Amino acid sequence: MLSRCNVVLLIFAICLACAEARADITAGVKETVLDNGLTILTKEVRVAPVVSVNVFYRVGSRNEHTGITGISHLLEHMMFKGSQHFPQGRFEQLIHDRGGINNAATTTDYTYYWELLQSDYLDLALRLEADRMRGALFNARDLVSEMPVVRSEMEGRENSPDTLLWQLVDSTAFQAHPYQWPIIGWRSDVEAITRDQIYAYYQKYYAPNNATVVLVGDFDTASAVALVKKYFGALKPLPKPPSVHTQEPVQRGERTADLSTAGSAQRVLLSWKIPSEKDPDIVALDVLEQILSGGRSSRIYQALVESGIATDAFAYSATRIDPSLFYAGATAQANRTNAEMEKALMAEIQRVQSTPPEAEELQRAKRQIEAAFVFSNDDVRSQAQLLGRYQMVSNWRRLSDYLPSLARVTPADVQRVAKKYLIPSTRTAGYFTPEGPPVAERPAPGSPGGPANYRTGDRPPLVPVSNQKRTGAAIAQQQKQKTKPPTSANSATNAAPVPDRSPRRAIKPVRYTLGNGVVLIVLNNPANSSVSISGSLNAGGWLEGPGEKNVSDVTADMLSRGTATRTSLQFASAVEDMGAALSISSEVESTRITGRCLSRDFEKWTALLADALRNPVFPEQDLERLKAQDVSFLQQQKESPAALAEREFMNRLYPEGHPYHPGDIDKDIQSYKTITAQDLKRFHNRYYGPKGMILTVVGDVTPEQVKAVVEQQLGGWPAQDGYRQTQIPDVPARNSSFDYIRVPDKSQTNAVYGWPGGLKRSDKTYYAAVVMNEILGGGSVLTSRLGQSIRGKMGLVYDVGTGFQATLGEGPWEATLGANPANAEKAVRELIRGVDLMKSKGPTQEEVRVAKQYIVGVLSLRLATNAGVAGFLLSSEFYNLGLDYLNTFRDLYGSVTAAQVTEAARKYLHPESATLVVAGPAESFPDVTKISQ
Repeated sequence: MLSRCNVVLLIFAICLACAEARADITAGVKETVLDNGLTILTKEVRVAPVVSVNVFYRVGSRNEHTGITGISHLLEHMMFKGSQHFPQGRFEQLIHDRGGINNAATTTDYTYYWELLQSDYLDLALRLEADRMRGALFNARDLVSEMPVVRSEMEGRENSPDTLLWQLVDSTAFQAHPYQWPIIGWRSDVEAITRDQIYAYYQKYYAPNNATVVLVGDFDTASAVALVKKYFGALKPLPKPPSVHTQEPVQRGERTADLSTAGSAQRVLLSWKIPSEKDPDIVALDVLEQILSGGRSSRIYQALVESGIATDAFAYSATRIDPSLFYAGATAQANRTNAEMEKALMAEIQRVQSTPPEAEELQRAKRQIEAAFVFSNDDVRSQAQLLGRYQMVSNWRRLSDYLPSLARVTPADVQRVAKKYLIPSTRTAGYFTPEGPPVAERPAPGSPGGPANYRTGDRPPLVPVSNQKRTGAAIAQQQKQKTKPPTSANSATNAAPVPDRSPRRAIKPVRYTLGNGVVLIVLNNPANSSVSISGSLNAGGWLEGPGEKNVSDVTADMLSRGTATRTSLQFASAVEDMGAALSISSEVESTRITGRCLSRDFEKWTALLADALRNPVFPEQDLERLKAQDVSFLQQQKESPAALAEREFMNRLYPEGHPYHPGDIDKDIQSYKTITAQDLKRFHNRYYGPKGMILTVVGDVTPEQVKAVVEQQLGGWPAQDGYRQTQIPDVPARNSSFDYIRVPDKSQTNAVYGWPGGLKRSDKTYYAAVVMNEILGGGSVLTSRLGQSIRGKMGLVYDVGTGFQATLGEGPWEATLGANPANAEKAVRELIRGVDLMKSKGPTQEEVRVAKQYIVGVLSLRLATNAGVAGFLLSSEFYNLGLDYLNTFRDLYGSVTAAQVTEAARKYLHPESATLVVAGPAESFPDVTKISQ
């Protein structure tokens, strides 16, 4: 007789087997090996006229040795410096001109280069990649100019205590194997690497017999393989690269490492040795990771975050070619300690070691992993990267074995791997203890760096201050995205105008308005058994009255933390049992809804959304936990020069009381502490309701199905009494100003420069303004004016960008950059010079043509995924652009003229009234009189 546990597992195994055909990324993959050893993996996906082109090289930081650490990453940078037939900058310009995007990344085990573009240009992408596989140029002058860019990238990472802690733990856990050093390398090694060393490394590893070309998208396989043969087939193979012989000796005792620098929150990071990717235990370790940290219902989240010990907590099984590490870590809430976090983490690990997980818990973890594979099938680039990654670390065919292996994992297997690998003798523990809170210091007025007046020669919805944090959990998630599904033919030398080859098939969504005012927009796409949802409610921060600071934010966050029928844990479990995602978050102008689920679960997902929106109870205990987390997040902002500079920039542009004015961090903290459940109930009762609500649904569901489900769940929701159309007051031009914020113990200086943008999304000049900004600094850092000058020619920064935040209100136009403190003044000078030049002389006809082509191409690429289309439809409705905007945006941008772009530059660029805020270490105090002339 089967036990209840076995029955549940049997039922789930049957369901999982039925889903494997939909989740199997290897379905339809064909492998071809050329005579020179080049492997080609192709998968036809004919949903949209888009192709993902990827070239993977089996070389990463594991192939390095002391003295040349970081050479793999440095070589990746040098691969963009020109090749035999395409001089420096031509590669990026050709892809950019055709509305495509491209980039590259280095990992411990491999390096890969990718392009995402319209499938008509597959020939071009392959020709470009083949030319640099064996014909890349390595000019010593280019290495000199690129080195400051690499330093800037290093320094940006070093600004984060989390990055420093991860590097410390890895270098302590591994004492012989190359996994001990960071992928970017040790600074002293990187700065000493010569051109000849890079070239020799390139000659050793960049060859067809050490590479795999992965193509996923809209093409005919036979024709695509013929193109690869045409461009890569004549390349000669090289001798087999040397193997990595160094094996990490058995660790025979716990190791610890301590890190101290300026900061606001303690961090702990634990790690244990685990086997390589090919070991059969890897799948069970993935399940263990999911059980420990797969969402709000997971064990570590409940034990550390919900208990009030930590602001974030995570586990991560980092599988690689060679034996690697299993991580668990956390960031402390205010006044909590590393000892408390370590104790709680170890208690959860010991619990799974002593008692196998329940069948329902195991089922949830498996469903989350299975759903992640299904969601990956919605994105050609995700599919290509997973195929390439598995080909590099083991073999792509292992992907087809993954879900069957997952189905066979039992509770006993999870317990067994926890007991086998998470043991004291192989543990390495790292601790970050702040020496003291970072102090934001401003020099006195009139002193160097003090306030001064001076004269100088499609962004996301506006959020006044970035809340993004490079936490340990964020780093773990970033690494997972590289290794696992996220749990959630023109001639290349043709310089003639490029025709618009973006998809022209009319997209015809269906729009409904329910009786209570809910606007529902649906687009059926049966290509993948998943659904993506985007939405908004008129309940943003702009509605907050006196004494209600941050109430909208907390209200939105609390909606899923307890309803009339579910506790916070029950709600999280219900979402995560489906492997789905559901997020409700407040922004300035609206409250946003995002989510995804398997199409079979859409009705359940909608019922959960309705429950959160209509029946929240705002439990006091959950509210206090959330407020403590928010306070800790704000404290952590003090560690980030970029966040501090952005906050002060917005404070200077928008007066107190304006919705875009974020205010002082300490006052923000106090406002969170005083918020009560009654405040949330009042705000919810007044502003939450169907009037003004928009919901867009895209995926494997029909409009009729969606309408019936949404009407059932939300059709009876009565209209809210406090509904008001969003009103964001305009602000007059302000006098120019400057501020410097000192943030000790940081490696990089961050600068924000700009003014109130004076542009709304509804303005007729919007399209010309976007084209102007694209040329100046809004596009790729390798193709924009500012990117080409400040990074490409001068080598002062890793990244520089500009943009309007033109929404319902006139958000700012701003430029941001990060630089070494010694280079900050020069970088800001060049930024200001570039803005002045655009305002005074405008763009060229060719720049306008290319920018329009790029904007249209990139927007078209967004329509290749359900999530991209859902977001596009939401913006169309939210900004009143019309349901047909998906089909008309090409003409709207295409009709922009050079004269209109020049006029937009004169109208919207105001360097004479600019605000500049710089934040960084003491060494970066600039000579303001020089910068401001």
